[in-house]
Amino acid sequence: MKHTNIPPLDYEKVAAAADELESAGLNPTVRSVRSVIGYGSVTTIGQFLNQRKSALRGEIGIDDSIDDVVINAIRENIGNRAKRVLDAANTMLAKLRRENFALLEENARLRDELAVLRGKPPASVPDAEIRIAALQEERRKLLLEEKKHPANTKARLDVIRAELLALYANLHSSAVPMERYRSDVADGE
Repeated sequence: MKHTNIPPLDYEKVAAAADELESAGLNPTVRSVRSVIGYGSVTTIGQFLNQRKSALRGEIGIDDSIDDVVINAIRENIGNRAKRVLDAANTMLAKLRRENFALLEENARLRDELAVLRGKPPASVPDAEIRIAALQEERRKLLLEEKKHPANTKARLDVIRAELLALYANLHSSAVPMERYRSDVADGE
């Protein structure tokens, strides 16, 4: 007896299931595609997979006589190159962020020096304490995520560490003028 509730199996469904499997890093076999779709004959799914394979080879200009092992090696090589490029870009981005942060810190330090020369407390002390608390919280969350996404979190943790060190150094260099300000305020009360 034919099931009337099940839609007919077509090429698009098989191709979409195969794409889904490949994006998850799995090989789209007849059985794996059937488990994704939930129905269909092995023969029909196999025919659509072969049709898809031929279409994919044609789209990227691969001759049908080239072995699947060679094709998979080429894909893996391209994936490895893309990963290296992404890693290099992330490293460069982290370096640029550190440089940007160093410039921002220098700007803040100069602003604080000017404020001290004018007899005011450095504005960055309360700001730095707030920023330190925020960075420590972000660092705590990233450390929890580090096991899941080590590559993504390492660069950000390095940036946070550099920023925290700079903030602590800034607070340390601001401690003497700030103490002078606090004692001046206390004497005036």
